[in-house]
Amino acid sequence: MTLLNDEQLETMFDESLDECHPEYELGYLTFSPSDILKSCDPIGYRQEYLNWLDSMIQDEILYEHKDGTIHDEPEEEEEEEEIEEEDE
Repeated sequence: MTLLNDEQLETMFDESLDECHPEYELGYLTFSPSDILKSCDPIGYRQEYLNWLDSMIQDEILYEHKDGTIHDEPEEEEEEEEIEEEDE
């Protein structure tokens, strides 16, 4: 089970966004969709990132654990220890 930090999640989102939309060419320069959105509309970028993250969790590709962290595997169920009563 791998804990994913914000930077890793944002990189995954950027890759997903860039795979879905073509690069933009202006003269000899080429811009990725994620860079354009991040630079031109940071609030829109953040909203799309949060929508993507929610979708990944709903589709069970990523998992949000009870402590709010995001992982690539579901949280393991804690086994309750059975308390054995001693006979007196």
